[in-house]
This record gives sequence, structure tokens and C-alpha cells, in this order.
Amino acid sequence: MRNITLFHCASLVLALPLLPLNAQQPAKSLPPLQNTTRMIFQGVVKPAQTVQMPNSLNPISVPSRCQFEMKLMPGQNHVEARMVGAVRQTNNNQCEADFDVGIPTVIQPSPASLGASVATAPTTSSSTVTTAAGDVINIGQDDGNAPDLTSIFAASKTPTGSVLPELRKGQDAEPDLAKAGPRATPGFSSGYMNGIVYDPLYIQVTYVDLYVGWVWQNTGTCVTNGSYSQYLTDYSYTGWFLAYNGPTEYTNCNGVVNYTYAEFINGVFCSTLTGLNSTTYVYYWPIQVQGWQDGTLYGNFSWTLEGGCIAFLTPAYQLNRSVN
Repeated sequence: MRNITLFHCASLVLALPLLPLNAQQPAKSLPPLQNTTRMIFQGVVKPAQTVQMPNSLNPISVPSRCQFEMKLMPGQNHVEARMVGAVRQTNNNQCEADFDVGIPTVIQPSPASLGASVATAPTTSSSTVTTAAGDVINIGQDDGNAPDLTSIFAASKTPTGSVLPELRKGQDAEPDLAKAGPRATPGFSSGYMNGIVYDPLYIQVTYVDLYVGWVWQNTGTCVTNGSYSQYLTDYSYTGWFLAYNGPTEYTNCNGVVNYTYAEFINGVFCSTLTGLNSTTYVYYWPIQVQGWQDGTLYGNFSWTLEGGCIAFLTPAYQLNRSVN
């Protein structure tokens, strides 16, 4: 195996400075994860491309990257994966990387909780979406590489991972819907995917937050509608800026999907750290979250870090349920 320069894999879109993010203070370490397990994620290699994206003045060149995925069954509420080391390409089409995976002790907020309204879309018939970059997204189906998270939740006090009383103050532990079987009547669920990159001071320098809500009953019964919102922001104080964001959302019988292609750039990050004059790039190409017929919350992340000093950056992803 060889190491390659691969890292991790709407109605309303907000790309405004997020005051809590820009008010962050340096930290000694990242917040701990509970029930942490070192896992090898298997992924799919996505080739380098230069593509003209909607609302972009010029074509965007994106290096090769690895696409990973996670999913939460009903009753499983929070999980975070932090990549350790470099992505390894195992053959022309496959890749892998080490992740520390556990239940987060600091849960990122949903974009809906930041004041972003959501809109409902009608159910449509096609089971796939072809994106502006040529990717085909299957709604309601994974790539076959989602890691088994059973051990993470089995070690919790409850199967939901509700072991964070300081974060769930005033709330009862969620019911274990994973053991409840199909719903008798349709019900609403929601969740969101966070893509974050931390700098050496453990400040969030790039941030993507995608939300979906959907009405489901069980496998074989169509999802009837979906809602979406997004929040993207950067830590502009140290030179990071969001150069491109191309969001899309879609609902069909199989489920609901919210995805975006995003490019973040920093021209001074590396020179500030090392004196090396090299621009640093972070690509989420794409990042997506889905809700399925059976209540599964699914996250897929295809990303890469490119340019100077990327070894000083730590990527992480959270997949969170807000309503079971």
C-alpha cells in the first residue's frame, strides 16, 4: 500500500461569519470521545478533476480524494470520527484510513438551531441524483463501507449513546427505537452532519453543517417529504475563507439527501507556521447527509486537504440525530 494525498473524504444556505466560531479560544486538546475505538474505515477513491461548477467564475481543480461513510440506526444518536494519519490507497479504486471513533462529549449544533429555517420539498421518483460534478448519489443506499458501530453503543449506558447528562440536561434518554420495530404510523425524524477541520490550536477553521428532516414509517413505505438547511463558515481571523459552496437537496421515495461541494482556502496559514509560501486548501467534494425509509441517518464524506502544512490540520466528522 502507498500513502497518497487524500484526506477523509436547501432551500436556505448561510455562509455568514458565525460569531461563536470566531470567538473560539485556543485549547490544549480536542474534546474527548466516549467509548473511543480505533477503526479502519474503507473508502472509495474519487479521481482528481477540474470541473466548472454552478455559480463559479472559473473551473475548480480538485485533487484525488477518498470517500468514506457512516450511518446511525434508529435509536443511535451521536457519533464522531477523527482521522489519524494519512489515507492509504489500497488499489486503483479503494482506500482506507484510521479513525478514532466514539460518542462526542461536545455535540455540534444543528443548523436549524442557529435560526436557519427549513423548507419542505415534494417527493419525487428518481432513486439517484447526478451532481454538477458528475457524481451519482444513491438515496437510501450506502456504498457497502459503513463501519459497524455496535461496539461503540454497546459500551454506553443505553443503546442510544445517551451517556452525556451535561449535554442532555432536562431531557430523558431517548427510547431505543432500534429495537422497537417498524412504526405503526409515519413519524418525523431529523439529523445533521458536521464536517470540521481543526488547526494546531484546536480551533475549528472550516465548518460545514448539513441538516435533513424526513417523515418515514418502515422499509417499503415511501418517505413522504423532506426538509433541509445548511450552515457553512470559516475562521477568517487566521486567513481562512469559503471560496465556493454549491448546495443541493432532494427527496424521493427512498429518502431525503442534502449535500454540498465546498472549497476553503488559506493563503497565509502555512507561511505563518513555517515561513513556507504555500496556499492551503480544504475540499468537501461532496459531503452529504441522508434520511432513509427505515429511519437510518446516513452521512457520506469525500474530502481532501491540499497544499502546504496540511499535516498541522485535524479533520473530524460528527453524525447527530436531533429527533429520533
